Amino acid sequence: MVYLHSDNTDANNLNPEHDFRQFLLLNPAMMAIIEKLTWRFLDVNDALCHQYGYTHAEFLAMTLHDVRQTDTSPMRYTANFNAADNPIWQHRRKDGSTIFVHLVTLTMDYGGSPAQWVIIRDMTEEIERQQAWETARAQLEQQLIDRAIELEAANTAL
Repeated sequence: MVYLHSDNTDANNLNPEHDFRQFLLLNPAMMAIIEKLTWRFLDVNDALCHQYGYTHAEFLAMTLHDVRQTDTSPMRYTANFNAADNPIWQHRRKDGSTIFVHLVTLTMDYGGSPAQWVIIRDMTEEIERQQAWETARAQLEQQLIDRAIELEAANTAL
């Protein structure tokens, strides 16, 4: 959690827009502000730039569609979330690698434009662990089936 502290205690000098932008920029969680009509990035924080490999300026020249994998629809991840309400998206980093992300959005007004405040959670490790577990489970099931067939054949031969 990030706490913002200001030495200025004069209530007349409070600037909520400045405070929100500082919260966005300094937050360790990946965050972006996206224009609702065009999906253009209006602002991003350093955590997002670091994870995706784009500079702040590069992000501001892009839309959300530029980082989404075009050949995928949202996945449903069921380990810790309600699958119907929490799709997992595949996003593309600057280096071309893919990450799985869960997006939490909040509609807001940003600089006079309707926007979405997006908090992005990298789910890549969790998805890869789930996929590895499912692969191992399927292999074990096949081994059990194969062994059962062998035992049945051996019993029949007796």
